[in-house]
Amino acid sequence: MRLIRFGNSGLVVSEVGLGTRTFGESIDQTACKQVLDRYEDVGGNLIDTAVTYADGRSEEILGQLLTGSRRDRFVLSTKFGVRRSNEDPNSAGASRRNLRRSLDESLRRLRTDYVDILWLHAWYPGLPADEFLRSARDEVARGRVLNIGVSNAPAWWISRLHTRAEERGWEPLAGIQVEYSLGRREAERELLPMATGLNLGVLAWSPLGRGCLMREPEYGSATALSAAEDTAWQRLRKTVVDVAASAGTSPAAVATGWVINKGAIPLIGARTAAHIDGIAVATTSRLADEHQQELDRAAYSEPPSLDRFLREARGRIDPCAASSASRTDVEENGRTNDE
Repeated sequence: MRLIRFGNSGLVVSEVGLGTRTFGESIDQTACKQVLDRYEDVGGNLIDTAVTYADGRSEEILGQLLTGSRRDRFVLSTKFGVRRSNEDPNSAGASRRNLRRSLDESLRRLRTDYVDILWLHAWYPGLPADEFLRSARDEVARGRVLNIGVSNAPAWWISRLHTRAEERGWEPLAGIQVEYSLGRREAERELLPMATGLNLGVLAWSPLGRGCLMREPEYGSATALSAAEDTAWQRLRKTVVDVAASAGTSPAAVATGWVINKGAIPLIGARTAAHIDGIAVATTSRLADEHQQELDRAAYSEPPSLDRFLREARGRIDPCAASSASRTDVEENGRTNDE
């Protein structure tokens, strides 16, 4: 796998990350070891977990597998903010108390004295932004957290948070986590352009569309779709399969490769070492331009009205774009100083 710099941080990470929600939940420790070993073999070094994954079992397994010098070979990140106990209202949210206690638990389970990235797991109305930033700054100063990021939050709030941190000399955000796949392109509207503008790294969770790009969804499950959505997913699945056949690779590699080509780091939730091999192909054999374009057309996402307006009006509002226009063109499309 290629190594890339993560956003504005000094971290160097692999272009595919390992999501470990499956660890301790749907696969046992033996399978976890096989997955992690294979991920390391193919050059992966970015691991993502959370204090609540499998009720903490994910972190515990990672702590048992990342012992000694092996810990330093990985960029290890965890998330906090989701409720850890139904009996304790303060075990959820972005308060200083919850950040401290969640981080204490994570470090203990991971058997390490620091995490490379601490993520706020999700935004909610009224989230105490200043308290979160001050608490994160304190943990960075203590050396228990090296970088911070935000997952599952609106672009306006992330931008405000990042700017506030920069203005006050607090720890700035290093990256964001978003749901992003061929079938879930909403992040392209605001989140991805924002990340580019602020130089934030992007981790894309569920790059296989929660499995819907690979198989029929299980109705009645969390991935159940409406009839209209199912028709769209069927069309996408067929395109992914056709492109995979044309490219001589796997559908999973095609879907993952599309995300990589969009500039995001896909987080894969492998259950077997073979899953790692299937997706690693996406990092060694790039999608041809015609295949990328075919996937883009199949997964077309109508840009919001503002984007359309700015694109269509660029020749009238961008001085560089209008530099070749005649004075008559300028006068016809906009007011002059004489008016």
